[in-house]
Formats: sequence, C-alpha cells, structure tokens
Amino acid sequence: MSRSRRDFVKLASAAAAASVVWPQRAVAELNPNRSVKESLGIDDRADFDPKALAAVALDAARAAGASFADVRVDRQISQALSIRNANGGNVSYGDNVGVGVRVIANGQWGFVASDVATPDAVADAARRAVHQARVNAKARTAPVALAPAPAVPSGYWATSVKVDPFSVPVGEQQEALLAGTKAALAVGTGIKETRAGVTFLRVERVFASSEGSNIAQTFSLAFPGGFVEGTVADESVMATAGPKGFGWAAAGYEVVRDAKLAETMRAAAEEVLRESQAMIGAAAPRSVDVGRYELVVGPGMFWGLISAQSSPRSGWREPSAGGRAPRGRATRHRRRRRLGRCRWARPSSRCGGIARRRADS
Repeated sequence: MSRSRRDFVKLASAAAAASVVWPQRAVAELNPNRSVKESLGIDDRADFDPKALAAVALDAARAAGASFADVRVDRQISQALSIRNANGGNVSYGDNVGVGVRVIANGQWGFVASDVATPDAVADAARRAVHQARVNAKARTAPVALAPAPAVPSGYWATSVKVDPFSVPVGEQQEALLAGTKAALAVGTGIKETRAGVTFLRVERVFASSEGSNIAQTFSLAFPGGFVEGTVADESVMATAGPKGFGWAAAGYEVVRDAKLAETMRAAAEEVLRESQAMIGAAAPRSVDVGRYELVVGPGMFWGLISAQSSPRSGWREPSAGGRAPRGRATRHRRRRRLGRCRWARPSSRCGGIARRRADS
C-alpha cells in the first residue's frame, strides 16, 4: 500500500493535533485556586468520541476483507508536579490519544497502531492491518483459530478513585509537597537536598470487536515519590533515603492526602543523618596509587551498573537483594576523589570514576 505526499501531510497534521504535551511551567505562573488543566486553559476534547472511532475501524476492516477485528482507542492524560527543597516547583501536563487495530484475514493476524485518532486515520489503520495479515498469510500454513468467547456488548470498569487528581487546585498540591520537603530540611544542616513529587496518569480505553463486544475502561494510577540527601564530615560521607509508604498506587489524589508527608519526610531525613554518622566510624577503604585497575563487580551490582543507577562516578551504592535498596531504606554512598578514568564493556565506553583495588575474592 502506497501513500501520496498529500496523505502523509494530512496524517502528520492530525497526529500533531491528537497528541499534545504542554511545556513544563513553574507553579508560580499558575492560578493556585484552579486545577492544572484549568490554569493552562486546556481543551477537554469535547469532540473526541472513542466509540465512534472504534466503529469506523471495525467497518473498514470488514470492508477490506477481515474475518475478525478488534480495536482499542486510548486516551492518556498525565499530570506531574515536583518540588525541590523549598522552591515553588514545576508542573507538566500531557494529553495523548492512540488507536490499535488487529485483524484476521486469510487466516492470519495483522496488527497496526496509529497515534492519529481521526475517522480517516483509523480507517486507514484498519485497512493496513488487513493488508499486513494477507502478507503474513503467505508465510504461514495453519490458519489462526480463536477460542470461543462470549460477547460483552456494554461493559464498563474503572479504578476506584476517591479524589480526582485532575480537579485538585494547584496550590493545594504545592503546599502538600512543600510540607514534606520543608520538614526534611528542618531536621538539620546535614540535609543538603530534598525532593517530592507526584505524577498522575489516567488511561481511558474503549475496546470493540467484530463479535459484538464494546467495553469502556478507565485506569487511574498515582506515582508519588520523595528523596532526601544528607552529608556529614565535610561532605565526605553521604546517605540518601525516601519516605516510607509513599509508593505508586492504583488510586487518585488521596495518596497524597493520606501520605502525611511532613512526618514521613522528616523520618527519612533523620534516617539519612543516622546513616551518615554511622559511616564516619567505618573503616575507610585502603588507599591505592593512581593507575589502571580491574573493577570486579558482584552480581548484585550488575543491574545497577548497566542502568546507571550505580556507577563509580556517582558513588558506590551498598548492594542489596536484586541490586536495589528496599523502598524507604537509606542507601549509603562513600564519595572518593576522582583519580582517573574507568572502562567497562567496549574500550570506547568510558566513565569518569575512581581507582579501586582488585577484589581479593
């Protein structure tokens, strides 16, 4: 299937309108008494009709020769607010839509997805899925056989949400996070940096099939997080920790209201200072001469290295099960002065690092 330049320009323009991410803004620029969406003047997509788009895709798939088809039309709304130390914070907002079509034609599957949610685009996606299925059928002999499943003509499910996060005023969200960072900073001069933030995600999905199912789902997720860093002894020892019980959940803004951030961030800061003080009396690693050394990495550290969560440049993270510290537990680091460079993987893959002695075992 070929497209003209005019078709390409049309689809590209529709994609730009369908998926929008607003630039990050300072919280101080927004009206504290209104929600993020209201403050930014964001359109609520009143003309977006996912069920109608799903019907267009199914009709186009049947017309192109599909013996079976189903379609998922998604709208994903995200909102994030973050605070660093006692600063005012930043906020971001995104609203994206997309369509996924799968079909069976000539006994084989065909799949196509599009980030353009317009009638023309979803019909085109359905036709391309049928084309792909026919191409796939040339390399397959056994036809696809679907297991029988009852149709659900009018289904609905939604995550239980007590407080809609997209309707909470910006000022309330800012004050809740600031209460946590300020409480951590007040613990002592050893606390150098605190961060608190939360991202909310809502996915509104419509599923429809040629067998008669039509199901609407709404998934709501909250991703809160906090971080406290502290140093003692002229910053030669550092520890970090996060507030306990402030993890992701299938919920709404209630996770922030129930978190008691002032208490949990203060407790995290106190733990950081305890860990830092405890490391002062620990035996320092034996010093070595400047030069080239082999860095021997235990299995627990491997994932941290390849994912850049731990590296010689950023400090040595104390190994734990799976190479990660449990949530809410302090992570210890011992900073050393950079003495040279280190390498792993290919010779061209380098990182600023520290010289270390060869492990005895």
